Amino acid sequence: MDKNKLDETVMALLFLTSFRDGPNTRAWKGHAWEVMDRLFERGWIFDPKGKAKSVVLTEEGEGLAPELFERLFGEKPEDDATLQLEHLEELLDGEGEVHLGQTGPVEEGASASEFRHDLALLARRRGESWTDLLRRLDAAVGQVRDGGERIDEVNKS
Repeated sequence: MDKNKLDETVMALLFLTSFRDGPNTRAWKGHAWEVMDRLFERGWIFDPKGKAKSVVLTEEGEGLAPELFERLFGEKPEDDATLQLEHLEELLDGEGEVHLGQTGPVEEGASASEFRHDLALLARRRGESWTDLLRRLDAAVGQVRDGGERIDEVNKS
């Protein structure tokens, strides 16, 4: 059994049953304890042990859960074999740069910049493929170009 796939599937299912409780995102914890313990060890949820029927997702888990849900259960485009990175292509056709690998203090990451200004600095998440990281970078560049805030997962304060 591939425990990584199992963990990611349970994390996606936690997203499906998640709800807001004040500043926290909680999810019903009716899954195998062995898996819940691994999710805790990976830093995706807080300690599941206790009387509560729900568990609190960490900041990392809160960001990862919807991505895993979409990847595992979302509709696939008809031609999934072709990686579409329109924002990165546009950036690279101009004065932009994209880097993969060590990004600042992060060993595995991706960055996009234009005219020596960082648009996005992303840290590769546990279990995230390089392809998924590139898709997130493409989305981040699109968000910044649409007037959104610059994304920096590398230099957290």
